[in-house]
Amino acid sequence: MLEKQLNFRNMKIIKYKLKDDNEIKRCPDGIINGGYWHNPDDNSLIGFAEDNSVPQIATVLTTEELEQRQVNIHLKYPMMKDKFEKDGDWEPNDGKQHTFKKSEIEQTPGEVIAIIQNWVNEYI
Repeated sequence: MLEKQLNFRNMKIIKYKLKDDNEIKRCPDGIINGGYWHNPDDNSLIGFAEDNSVPQIATVLTTEELEQRQVNIHLKYPMMKDKFEKDGDWEPNDGKQHTFKKSEIEQTPGEVIAIIQNWVNEYI
C-alpha cells in the first residue's frame, strides 16, 4: 500500500481542489496522498503534502481544523453508520439460526471527531 511505503511524519494535512487540466480533473502537484473527506459544497478534498511542497492553491490544516471541518460537513451531510438489531426474540447460543436487521443511523459529532483522530493517527 502507498500509505505504508511513505513516511508521513513530515507531511502536512492539506485541503485542496482538483484542477482542470485539458478537461481532466487532476490532483495539484505536490499532493502525496489525497482524495479523502470530500466536501460537497465546495468540492474540496483532504490529502497530504510534504512540508516543503504544499501547493499554493492548497490550505494547510491542523488536526483540530480538520475535525471542525468534518463536523461542519457532518451537520449538513450526516455521516452514517450501520446498526444491527436482533430479528425477533431469541437467546444467544440457543442452537438456532438467527438473523439481524441492519439499518443506518447518524453518527454523533463525537464519533466523527474520533474517526478523524484515528485517520490522522494512522497516517501521521
